[in-house]
Amino acid sequence: MSSTSGRALLRRRRANGLCSRCGEKSGPRYRCAKCRGLDAAWREGRKGEMSPQQRRVLMLKRGGMSNEAIAARLRIQVISVDAAYKLAKRTESRVLSEAEIDELQRLHRIANMVAR
Repeated sequence: MSSTSGRALLRRRRANGLCSRCGEKSGPRYRCAKCRGLDAAWREGRKGEMSPQQRRVLMLKRGGMSNEAIAARLRIQVISVDAAYKLAKRTESRVLSEAEIDELQRLHRIANMVAR
C-alpha cells in the first residue's frame, strides 16, 4: 500500500466516524475505545524505561566523557546529549508517587514496631 492510498484510507475512515487504526465505529474521535485503551496501556508499560540512546548517553557520561565527545561519538547534537542525560537520570531515579511514599512509610513503621 502506498502512502497516498494509506492517507486516503485514513481520510475516508475519519469522514465516516471510524477508528483510524482498526476501522471500528469510533464516533467523533479518531480512535475507538479499544485502541485508545491499547495506547494507554502501551504508554503505561513504557513509562519507567529508558530509550537505547538514553542508556548509551548515561553509560558514556558515567565513563567520564564530555557532552561534546559523546555528541561526536553518537553523531548527535550536544543539546540532544544533555536532554537524553537529564531524561535518563529522571527515569533512573524513579520518582515515587504520593501513594507509593505513604506505603513505604507504613511498611517502615511496621518494621520498626516488630523490631522493638
